[in-house]
Amino acid sequence: MSIKNNNVFFKNNILYHIDSSGDVEVISFEPNSGSGGYLLAGDYIKIEDNTIDVDYNLSGLATISSVNNLSSTYQPIGDYLTDGDLTGYQPVGNYLTEDDLTGYQPVGNYLTEDDLTGYQPAG
Repeated sequence: MSIKNNNVFFKNNILYHIDSSGDVEVISFEPNSGSGGYLLAGDYIKIEDNTIDVDYNLSGLATISSVNNLSSTYQPIGDYLTDGDLTGYQPVGNYLTEDDLTGYQPVGNYLTEDDLTGYQPAG
């Protein structure tokens, strides 16, 4: 079933507007800097006037049924959304999750001695 009400809500650092047809408009996105995830560039990514249609199955899981003009951001169509899914967002067509990146340093992080435990120095 689709959402059928008029309101604005904030969940998992994303501000949404839901219109009367059940379409979900993402008003703004703020990566969760405390999650330890891989953050997108910028503190806020505004994708106003773009619509995500969300459907819920009987288990309460949401799937994205359509995505318009999100320009290489966010979950692929058909991926399940859960309470923890709305931080970190993968580019369209990229099915890596944060679990796939376990052990990798985020871009821009400095390596420490602990990160290099067990590795031989170059040369």
